[in-house]
Formats: sequence, C-alpha cells, structure tokens
Amino acid sequence: MTAGWKRELDKTLGKKRYRAICLQLPEGMKRRAHIIADYISDKTGGQVIVSGDPCYGACDLATDIGEPGGKMEVDVIVHFGHSKIGEGNGKENIHKKLPVIYVECRSGLKPSHHLLSRLMSKMNKGETMALATTVQHVNALPEIRKSLEESGFKVLIGKPGKRARYPGQVLGCDIGGARALSESADRFIFVGSGDFHPIGIAMATGRDVLICDLEKNEIREIAGGLDRFLRKRHALIQKAKEGKMLGILVSTKSGQKRMALASRLFRLAEKCRMKAYIIAMREVTPQTLLNFGMDAYVSTACPRIAIDDAAGYSKPVITPAELEIALGKRKWEDYVLDSFS
Repeated sequence: MTAGWKRELDKTLGKKRYRAICLQLPEGMKRRAHIIADYISDKTGGQVIVSGDPCYGACDLATDIGEPGGKMEVDVIVHFGHSKIGEGNGKENIHKKLPVIYVECRSGLKPSHHLLSRLMSKMNKGETMALATTVQHVNALPEIRKSLEESGFKVLIGKPGKRARYPGQVLGCDIGGARALSESADRFIFVGSGDFHPIGIAMATGRDVLICDLEKNEIREIAGGLDRFLRKRHALIQKAKEGKMLGILVSTKSGQKRMALASRLFRLAEKCRMKAYIIAMREVTPQTLLNFGMDAYVSTACPRIAIDDAAGYSKPVITPAELEIALGKRKWEDYVLDSFS
C-alpha cells in the first residue's frame, strides 16, 4: 500500500461529514482495512462498513452495500486502487445512485538511471516509442518520456480510451488509447508488472512490447509470452468447439453487464446448433461454475475472467471473439482480445 493514501483521502474527503461510509478495497489492501476504516471514521464521524467481497476494478463497485433503501444504506462509497471510469473520451457512469470517492493509490516508484539505461539498450535509434501503463504508474510516464527524448528517441503518450482517465493509461477492458497509436509507434513500452496488459497491447496494435517493471527493476520482452499465450488460447478454443452445451456468462455488476452481447452470442450458438444457456452471476470463479455441467463457457463479463484463471477452470472459458472462431464465424488470423472499447 502506498504511503500517500492519507493525503489522497484528505484531498477527496475534505471536511465533509458522513453518517455511513462503504469502504471498498482490492484484495492486496484488505489487510489494512482496519487502519483505513479507523482513519475515515475519525475524519468524517461516520460508521464505516467494509465490503468483504472481491474487488477487481472501478467496474466492480459495492452496489449491494450502497443501494439506497437497503438494509445497509450508506452515504458514499470510498473505493481504493482504481480510477474513475469514463473520465477519458467517454461519459460512462456505472453508479448513478451514490457518490463514489476514488483513492487511486499511486505507487510513487521512479525509474532508476540503471533501469532507463537498460531500457534504451533494447531500443534502436530513430524508433518511435509509445508509453502505456496502469493508473498506479501514470506519474512515472513524464520522467520516462523526458529521459528517452533527451537520448534521441521520439516518444508518444496516447489519449485515454473510452474507460480510461489519464493519458497513457490502459485497462484490462480498454486498450483504446494504445490502439490509436498503432500506426504511429514502432514499439510500445508498458510501465508496470505482469503480462496481461502488455499482451493486450501487442494483440491490439500488432507491435512489439517492452515491459519496464518498476517494482522488480527489470526490463523484459513480451514476444515469447505472447506466443505461449496464443497456443494456450488456441487449445481452449478447440476444446470448446467440441462441446454440445454452452454457458454464456453475464455479470450482474453494473460496470460489466453486457446483456446485448450475451443475447447476440446466444443467437449465434443456436444458429450453429450448439445448445446455449445464459447464466447471470456476480462472481465468476472456477468454484461458481462447477455445478452447472456445461461443456464450455463464454464470458461477457470482465475480459480478464477468461484469461487470468484459465488453468483453474475444469471446462474451457473463452472470450466472445474466441467463440466466433470456435463456431467458424471468425478466422484465427483475425484473433482479438475482448475489450469494452
């Protein structure tokens, strides 16, 4: 947890008093829930109700606790670790009934001189690089850009996509800002950890991606990881293709609900003689799918559901585009990752 969360909270809460507050935290911060709850209660004078449900993004607001008229009605949701959806090019509002205070929790990490030197050793003179990152590291982009430009590289930072808020920011469901630079950039640099976002950028842009990991202080390439990823996805598509019954998963979360897409996929499956059932649920996990007995599932909820826990599911869980490939309505060469944008 970053040391600046109190400063961010002070700025957003101000001196306003609240009767009851819902506190929502990502999994990695729940150990500090009691510390944050005490701080908010002391500052606002209100009772803090901590949401114990998993939280995967700003699309995953604790609406059950905050619903006006409910047994646990609150005045405001304080949501940690993510930025507000729809502050970029779009005006999406996923929670119209309650005010939500977003505490973004920036990492504060800065690239070392050694790390930047290693990054530039991987690049070719004259290349145009595009920077992308998650909300935790958006503050690091200007410094990285300055260092690269002083060394003779041209550097681009894209405008936020439909769901993103800041220049250069990408989300698991919105890589639109990076995609818009695919024709202008020779290569992308993703500032952050993990392979999910870099793979999404590589798939959306067709460009190579370097990962500048500030936490591990390392530079690595995504090329090998992308090849392994595609082989695994191809195998899942083939397994799903052999199935007779398909579960179409629809999220009941306000920021992930895509019922129109689920209905379209239902009609497509029926047309291709695959029996389909639409299943609505809040949490999609390997455990929640065990009792349904489908041969395969397609997720219309968060795009990461089919990707991050792929090895944990007993049956194939694929994306909408992967279902189209399985049913012969899309070519493998036209493979794309699922995206809300």
